[in-house]
Amino acid sequence: MSTTRKALVRLTAFAGFLALGTAIAAFQNVVPPEFAMVGIALFIGCLAGIGALAWRDRVELLAQREKVGRGQALVLLAAQLRDEDASTLESIAQRGGPSGEAARLILDGRAERARRRPEPRP
Repeated sequence: MSTTRKALVRLTAFAGFLALGTAIAAFQNVVPPEFAMVGIALFIGCLAGIGALAWRDRVELLAQREKVGRGQALVLLAAQLRDEDASTLESIAQRGGPSGEAARLILDGRAERARRRPEPRP
């Protein structure tokens, strides 16, 4: 959760408690009774807002976990495929999917290393 979103949740919670306090004060006739329904409505609105922010954070957290898990799986697949020859890797890469992506990364890495090697001097 970002710092801005945490501050927004805290501010919304504070506003919700003030609204609830206003509603309770209205029921005890400390403030006019008309404020009771307004306080309850604001309190419920604040709860809904906090719930929406929590839901959004949960969705973002799950997406981030999925991305990390996919990256880890890709690394494991690449480790399994690193000893394969180029023709086998090409056929796997053409099939696609996670294993194809891992094969393509290995082939790209091999091409990059071959390109960076200095040419032998005569």
